[in-house]
Amino acid sequence: MEIMSLIHTEWKKQKRSLLWAFILIIPMGTTGAMFLDMNMRYEDYLYPQAVDKGLNSWELLLLENHQILGWGLFVPIFVAIIAAFIHYTEFRDNSWKQYLSFSIYKSNVLLAKFIVTTIFSFLMITLNTAGLILVGKIIGFPEPIEITMFSSYVITQFVAILAVAALHNWISSYFKNIVIAGLIAFIGLIVSTMLMFQAPHFIFYFPYATALFADGLQGHNQIDAIVGGVVGCVVFSIIGIIEFTKRDIM
Repeated sequence: MEIMSLIHTEWKKQKRSLLWAFILIIPMGTTGAMFLDMNMRYEDYLYPQAVDKGLNSWELLLLENHQILGWGLFVPIFVAIIAAFIHYTEFRDNSWKQYLSFSIYKSNVLLAKFIVTTIFSFLMITLNTAGLILVGKIIGFPEPIEITMFSSYVITQFVAILAVAALHNWISSYFKNIVIAGLIAFIGLIVSTMLMFQAPHFIFYFPYATALFADGLQGHNQIDAIVGGVVGCVVFSIIGIIEFTKRDIM
């Protein structure tokens, strides 16, 4: 099957890519930051506040990671950079024209890159969540691990980022410079923060904001994240495929 062969090809291209370092460094950084936060403030400050709010230690940890540290706000930027890395290979080797000269559907090429982008994004999200669990175990939370909560967190994040993954899979086919893709995503982050206050009813469908609701805590509904991710994924995938197949790529 052509699409499976293309996915395998895309995966092999990243075998020695810096992308592997990226998806390891980001979760390691967030894990380190959360450990320092919990180690300094858990017993005397954070845990008493959590009890007052009706949260257990694991919910507190997830809340600190997703909303206070800003993982939910920044993860779209990380996904955008992953997509840029995957497309950068063709620009670096000047191989777009040669790649597309084979008897393959251009739509399948874009789809394969999208799937590989989501696989790497899922790995990064999973590692971040595993880091949170590790922090909780090291700190010594008194409650048992909330496996259902963390599993739901990972799955919801994965679905939520599908919109920005589809959008940047298309955008990254235009730009050789990875920084440009990151800059576009950063602008999206700024717009997301504005929408939270100016147009909260629209924010659910803004691709850079869907992951904000993936924690399901303090009024955040995970269904909003899922619907926004799926709708955005379908819309941007269709637009991207139509434009990409018609584009004359040199």
